[in-house]
Amino acid sequence: MSNNGRDKLPWFPFYANAWLGSTQGMPWKVKGAYMDLLTTCWNLDGLEPDLIQICHQIGLERPRQLRQLWPHLEAKFPIAADGKRRNPKLEEIRQQQQERQRLGRRAAHARWHRNGADD
Repeated sequence: MSNNGRDKLPWFPFYANAWLGSTQGMPWKVKGAYMDLLTTCWNLDGLEPDLIQICHQIGLERPRQLRQLWPHLEAKFPIAADGKRRNPKLEEIRQQQQERQRLGRRAAHARWHRNGADD
């Protein structure tokens, strides 16, 4: 389990058309930083609220680099109720994936624990 009792999800779907549409007009460096932040946000179940802490999370030694790009990215990661920065669309995807995972576990449990199952 990850933070907040959420199951760790190893992947999320990537929709190329949605990505291109949502990043149209962004400088190339911003797109790269955005992808790194999205994947880190997914793996760590959110980003820290402070820019310096985010730099530590993504392994960036020079905060100045992210500080220059942050005006393009900050709105993509608002601070959520739990104090972490989260991308709203990514959180929708996380909820969908968790529901799929829950349903899959329920179905597997039902298959393995049927009354009168073959032994």
